[in-house]
Order: sequence, then C-alpha cells, then structure tokens
Amino acid sequence: MIVHAVEFISGDRNHRQEIDSLYNAVQQLMAGYVPHFLLPHANLKDILAKTQAYLQQRQPHMTLSRLDFVYYYSEASFKTFRKKNVVFLVIDAPVFFHLIGYAVSCLRGHKITLEYTPPA
Repeated sequence: MIVHAVEFISGDRNHRQEIDSLYNAVQQLMAGYVPHFLLPHANLKDILAKTQAYLQQRQPHMTLSRLDFVYYYSEASFKTFRKKNVVFLVIDAPVFFHLIGYAVSCLRGHKITLEYTPPA
C-alpha cells in the first residue's frame, strides 16, 4: 500500500513539474523568446543541420548565416500557430546569398505536438 502511495506522489510531482515547465515555456513565448522546453538543443541542432544540408543540395548559392543556438533562442523573430493539439513554431532564419553577398531571412518551421500522457 505504501509503495502505491509513493508511486502516486512521485508521478503527481513529475506531472506538476511538466505543467510548470509548460507554463514557463508559454511565458517565454509571450515574452518573445524561444523556450528550451519546447525546442531542446538537440532538436534545434538537427533542424539547423537539415536546413543547411537542404540549402547545400538544392540552393548551393545559399547558406545559413547564423548557426549559433543563442541567436535562435534569444534574438530570432518567430511566429507560433496552433491547430488542435499541435503548436507550430516558425523561426526566421537568416540566409546568406553568395551570388549577391547579402543576407536575408527565410522561414523554417518546427512542429510541436502537445499531448497529455498521464503518469503510469
């Protein structure tokens, strides 16, 4: 009986931590920052690598101007859209055109599914 009570309490605590993290992430979005909770470093690194590979393959005259994470988390402008339980995060990524020597912004998206998974 005590084991079940401890499991319930620890599951409830983890659930509250996730809700707090989600609340903080929404507050960061509203303040104009991309939150780590919604877009972890590993995902951002993967997105930037795939975008750079796409540009090298399809548009060899273009490259991403900024590959540092700090820029995307604190300076890059972004937009969010929601459809049912999915939040779309669209970040303006600066792209450098080698032919004209000029940097412009390009839109790239990241889909975040918001699903509730009850504690086991």
